[in-house]
Amino acid sequence: MLAITGVVVVVGIGLIVWVPTTVTRPVGQAVAVARAGEAGRGFAVVAAEVRSLAQRSADAARQIKELITASVERVSQGTALVHDAGVAIRDMVEGVQRLGGLVAEMNAASRDQAASIDQVGAAVGQIDQGTQQNAALVEEIAAAASSLRQQANELVAAVSRFRVS
Repeated sequence: MLAITGVVVVVGIGLIVWVPTTVTRPVGQAVAVARAGEAGRGFAVVAAEVRSLAQRSADAARQIKELITASVERVSQGTALVHDAGVAIRDMVEGVQRLGGLVAEMNAASRDQAASIDQVGAAVGQIDQGTQQNAALVEEIAAAASSLRQQANELVAAVSRFRVS
């Protein structure tokens, strides 16, 4: 009786692989069959084919295991790249948040400057109003001075008619 034995292996990501290890037969039976003549030779050919098939299966299983191992390594590398990309994106988000804070500070400073400019504008308006009032007063004083000069001239003319001896 032939028995195909093997090992079940769980590889990295949970994939199950069956790896045949040997094709065995009790040694006594093998010798008896080999001595059986023509029938033994046919069985020996079949046994050789089974051994060859088992060997090819083992080789294929090793290749599959190597491919799975390489795939697991590539997935690990991809995971590391995704992690690095996540870190870079987090850094960019933090930079954008800092930039947003700076823009908010600039906005507040602009509002403060606008309020200060409004205050300066109001002060300039008050100064202009005071200047206009002063100009009106100057005109009134100039008119009063002109009138006073005219009255003084008239008074000098009136007084000059009188002679004091």
